[in-house]
Amino acid sequence: MHLGDMFPLDLYRKVIDVNLVGLFDTGMLAAASDQLRERLSDIHVFPKRLGLPTDFAKLVRSIAENPMINGETIRLEAGTRLAHG
Repeated sequence: MHLGDMFPLDLYRKVIDVNLVGLFDTGMLAAASDQLRERLSDIHVFPKRLGLPTDFAKLVRSIAENPMINGETIRLEAGTRLAHG
């Protein structure tokens, strides 16, 4: 079971929302070596790159604009889960 599945099960009674952000190319990875960045990118199925802040922003905008999205788990992780079970 994935952490994103376990934490909500444990915390929902306390009305705690759980959001786990995947591998995104942000300031946190700025000091990472090219080798590490390449290895992290290879984890993704498609596209074979780290997520960009704009990728995340597009999802947030879609969620905010669509009133029909409610109580969903949205995986913004370029198919990582498909490759690694």
